[in-house]
Amino acid sequence: MPTGDLARRSSIALALGAALVAVAWGARGQDAQPAPTTRPTSRPAARAPELPPLGAPAGAFGAGVTLPDATPLERVVAEPGALQGRPVRVDGRIKDVCRKKGCWMVLTDGEREVRVRFKDYGFFVPRDASGRAVIVQGEVLAEEISEEVARHYAEEGGDPDRAAEIHGPQKVVSVIATGVEVLGRDAPPLVAAGTPEVTAALARRLGQAQRVAPGGAPVASLDEAFRALRAAPGGRTAELGLAAELPDWFAFSVEGPGEPFVRGWAVRRATGEVVRFGAGAR
Repeated sequence: MPTGDLARRSSIALALGAALVAVAWGARGQDAQPAPTTRPTSRPAARAPELPPLGAPAGAFGAGVTLPDATPLERVVAEPGALQGRPVRVDGRIKDVCRKKGCWMVLTDGEREVRVRFKDYGFFVPRDASGRAVIVQGEVLAEEISEEVARHYAEEGGDPDRAAEIHGPQKVVSVIATGVEVLGRDAPPLVAAGTPEVTAALARRLGQAQRVAPGGAPVASLDEAFRALRAAPGGRTAELGLAAELPDWFAFSVEGPGEPFVRGWAVRRATGEVVRFGAGAR
């Protein structure tokens, strides 16, 4: 293991409490119809969605993501007409997001990009989600937007110079999203060490955990466990603060107030099974 990884995972002595705390799990937002393409998307809505709070960009928004396989962004950009009219999943990274409300974002794979709007203005994403990995489910739309709308997007993205350079209608490929998952941080968290008593308390919680994904192969390292967790529904949007290595499990504590490891996720070493434990794990 590289020296940097060893330093990053150096043990941190912690007292792991046994009390449970309440937590809400699940998606936020509503499902609705696509916004007209002839006007800016930040127009007033009859019942505007609540703005997601700043400081915690990971989460599920809208109707969620149900498709297991992603369509490459390269194909979305190259063949939008062939994909219109059926739901697709697109994975990428958020290049930009509306800084006023979070009512649109720009999705990129590093080379190509598309603008993502939210069906019928029915939900928003966090305004500080730029740079995060993201999964989007929705419909592809090849459209022409007016100069007014194109300039509006550039201004909302904080680029007035780009807005001034836009002249005339613009042909664009968009995704009208019904569900979005903004993923948690990319790197596994620091490893914590505890006394035998507190480790036993965590093991008891794991014995009552809810299975989320069945697994299919052993996991031999924290990195492998983290990847298994990120592939599991719900686990991919969890914001994780600490990790613990037990004889049978790799456990991950969800960030939040109170004692660590009161709630979180874990991956069984022998099978790769993913579970959720603690308050809200039902």
